[in-house]
Amino acid sequence: MRAARSGWWVVVGGSVLLTLQNGLIMSAFGAYLVAITADTGWAPGVIAIGYAIVQLGNGFIAPVTGWACDRFGTRAVARFGTLTTAAGFALAGATLSAPQFVGAVVVIALGISAAGIMPLTVAVVQAVPERRTLALGLLPSGIAVGGLAVPLVALALDGLGWRVTFWLLSVVIVVVG
Repeated sequence: MRAARSGWWVVVGGSVLLTLQNGLIMSAFGAYLVAITADTGWAPGVIAIGYAIVQLGNGFIAPVTGWACDRFGTRAVARFGTLTTAAGFALAGATLSAPQFVGAVVVIALGISAAGIMPLTVAVVQAVPERRTLALGLLPSGIAVGGLAVPLVALALDGLGWRVTFWLLSVVIVVVG
């Protein structure tokens, strides 16, 4: 009984990670686009390339993520991904050129793939042997909840600027993740 209860914490933790990823990265894209282009003068396409890299990274890096989960365990891979995502945000906040920004976004893409839906699904399957379908149904609820973070991200961008917001988000990702 104790193992079954602790498995539900894996569902909650995975959902929180997905909330962070969706709210701070995927859903907040439009807010980042406006703030970064207004501050830097970079073409909106630069930010759009970053968004595309994140999307492509989730698909192309997934086989490597799967191999890493089998080899090192899902907890280690998710922890690595969370720290890599935070490092990518910190790097992005420190960039001075568009190519540096795109490079930092590649780091973010690597991180969210390693701490994304695929390894989290594996963790839930391993942790919740009974009621697995319910657990897998609840896991992506974090994606929907993440959309609620966008107004907070927009307020931070307006009040602090995009660079400070990115550094702050890197801290939030480490602490919460």
